[in-house]
Amino acid sequence: MAHNGMTGTELHNVYTLLYNDAVVDVTREVNGHELVWARSSFLGGQRHSAQWSGDVQTTWAGLGGTIRGGLSHGLSGVPFWSHDTGGFNGTPTDDLYIRWAQFGALSPLLRYHGTTTRELWEFSEEAERLAIESLKLRYSLAPYLYTAAVNASRTGEPVLRALNVDDPSDPVSWTADQEFRLGTDLLVAPVNDPSGERKVYLPKGRWIDFWTKEVHEGGRFIDTKHDLETFPVFVRYGALIPRVEPGATIGEEPFAGITLEVWGTPSEGTVIADVDGDTTIAVEKVSETLVTLVSTGPADIANVSVIDAAGAPAKAELERK
Repeated sequence: MAHNGMTGTELHNVYTLLYNDAVVDVTREVNGHELVWARSSFLGGQRHSAQWSGDVQTTWAGLGGTIRGGLSHGLSGVPFWSHDTGGFNGTPTDDLYIRWAQFGALSPLLRYHGTTTRELWEFSEEAERLAIESLKLRYSLAPYLYTAAVNASRTGEPVLRALNVDDPSDPVSWTADQEFRLGTDLLVAPVNDPSGERKVYLPKGRWIDFWTKEVHEGGRFIDTKHDLETFPVFVRYGALIPRVEPGATIGEEPFAGITLEVWGTPSEGTVIADVDGDTTIAVEKVSETLVTLVSTGPADIANVSVIDAAGAPAKAELERK
């Protein structure tokens, strides 16, 4: 019998939510904010700020199960989710550490944590270097990630999205449990075994390989193989991705010096969210040689870059209103 009069049977599922509610109340009282970092919850748990996957094993199976858990959290109404990069119980091998670092870098939230050290310099020079590269990739995508987070807070849509969130009529999207969209425009399939090989399902439409810039038709599986330097990441054809130079930290100020990357020929615009408000990017004119974009809002867009992919316009220009 609990203090509030509920029996163990009545508390069985809701206990974790009540536990997190108590942590939020105390955190608000002591520190003035409502941060809670929870690993379990119940209906209504999405009102809390963040959850993570719990104490997983430092194995390839643990990595695969963590990916699956992230998809499930998003489908359960939890938009802000994370995991222990490198796994929790035990010490990861260098290659597992690298692959988990790549997955962590393109997750809604990122932290390195475990029963043994996860500090980058405690692993091999190669592992340290590639983990740093992953962190730089994440920091360069900060405006994109921030925008996805703002959208999640407004709509409840997850940041890390199972494929059936955006393609519910596609039966394969309901079973693809080792890949996800990060926001709506990036598709990530973390390498989940030592071979470096991944069979990746691309949803309908066209997708551009982030590394090679090769354009792939969607609605099918493709075979990929990546050495430790890269991992499967695809960009939706026509996407407009805001990026910045990765720095040592991310401050509380608006993003400065944004480069707007044009991936293929855009047919629709996008919104860039920031601490000082939203900026709307509209597609004004499109031809084989030039795309004209119009920016309305405070975003500091310093450059527009067209990614060299098949069918993309040769040049892009930006007009500001």
